[in-house]
Amino acid sequence: MKIINYYLKNNDCYKLAKKITPKGIILHSVGCSQEEPTVFCKSFDKPNLEKCVHAFVGAGVVYQTLPLDYKAWHCGLGIRGSYNSSHIGIEMCEPNTIKYTSSNSFIDIDPIRSKAFIASTLNTAIEYIVYLCNILSIDPSKSGSILSHHEAYLQGYATNHSDPEHLLNYAGISMDTIRQRIILSHKNNINMDKKI
Repeated sequence: MKIINYYLKNNDCYKLAKKITPKGIILHSVGCSQEEPTVFCKSFDKPNLEKCVHAFVGAGVVYQTLPLDYKAWHCGLGIRGSYNSSHIGIEMCEPNTIKYTSSNSFIDIDPIRSKAFIASTLNTAIEYIVYLCNILSIDPSKSGSILSHHEAYLQGYATNHSDPEHLLNYAGISMDTIRQRIILSHKNNINMDKKI
């Protein structure tokens, strides 16, 4: 995994520089058929845009777009509040072989390639989340520490979105499986640190 700092210095969220102490991570997907994180970096790097995330994830690469202790505008406001004030927000890019027919439905012109891209991007996202858990002392086994945007909505702390489950379910992957992989990788990293 390659991490590239590409701070969105023209985005009002970056300029506001409101600080948080991250307690968890929200996983999103971008909701359009675009594989290149740099496309989103460039489109988000402007004023008067009421959205911003900490990172965009592609296949094998992460573009970190805010300092990790900055509050991002990534999940909106739910009936109980917003995880913007406590959680890191990361967006996974989506394969260019899918074509949306509605906000959470799409057709796939090349399922083999699409699912391979989803798997590759998800692997990068999982590796990045484990990295974040290590450097931010987030326990991924703690309830509410690793969530999807949809799960955050169901808890009342985000707007009503279906991501990234609409994409993950298509690829036969669940958030529970993702959490299990993160927990196992995090545990193995901790054990490796103890051996050194």
